[in-house]
Amino acid sequence: METEKTNEPTVIPREETSLAKPHVPTDVNELAALEVGRGVQIVEQRTQILETLRVASIKLTMPNDWTLFKSPEGVVTGFLGDQGCDRVKKLWGIQVNNLGRMEEIRTEDSDEFAFRITGDGVCGMTGEAVFEMEGVRYSTEPYAQQKPAGLQRVVAVQKAARANLDGGITRELTGLKSVPLAELENAWKGTGRTWNECNKGRGFGSGNERQTGSGSTSAHGIDAQDIPECDVCKIALVWRPGKDGKEGFFGCKNWASHKDTKVILQLAEAKKIAERKQAERDKKKATAPAQREPGADDE
Repeated sequence: METEKTNEPTVIPREETSLAKPHVPTDVNELAALEVGRGVQIVEQRTQILETLRVASIKLTMPNDWTLFKSPEGVVTGFLGDQGCDRVKKLWGIQVNNLGRMEEIRTEDSDEFAFRITGDGVCGMTGEAVFEMEGVRYSTEPYAQQKPAGLQRVVAVQKAARANLDGGITRELTGLKSVPLAELENAWKGTGRTWNECNKGRGFGSGNERQTGSGSTSAHGIDAQDIPECDVCKIALVWRPGKDGKEGFFGCKNWASHKDTKVILQLAEAKKIAERKQAERDKKKATAPAQREPGADDE
């Protein structure tokens, strides 16, 4: 009697399967010692895993988590901010260890101060580690200035310094501190997110232009001429990125001079105002009398 043949499963030695794991260190000699083609397969597997992790990480972030920088050659890359790093660090299994003490930095002739903290980090996915990373934040930054001078501002800077430490470790271990613009666009396809809503940094005009969004189109999809004005100062509002996952907003850069009258405008409302202004311009353009071209014959 004939018996039906069954396909026997291919058994891969345990030491070979372990080499495919991103957190297992290896070298070219170990890969070359494997059977023909297996070393290349392991490299491809590792590459696919890391690429999948990067795409998944970007999908977890929001546009205002990123700041774009443009080189003199026109190359645009994205830098993931601390709040964005907080969204992705669990995906990579990032742990922060050996925290140093929170060190205060002050100058004798100024009320300005900063806080500095150090720590080590390890990535559970890749096994990579970094040591004595540093997180620093200053009392002169916008988020700190929005807090009353004294204990509240001190605590805000301390929290920001710790977040900066975690962010620096996460960026270093995930490679998300300089991401090509095309990679952001591809990861966000179908999500409704766009790089135009990212913060703009060096290479996108002066500091004031980046904050107000001036240029042909602002960083948040609003033309420069449509950036709302402060009701008190009558100057263009500036963009303030959100903190701790909160949505960003437009605010007055001179807010400290009129603390009792805060001017805060959410992005959605600012866009509605811009749409109304554009509609008014379109209406005026449609009803304006036709202009005779220079040199045209009179009818």
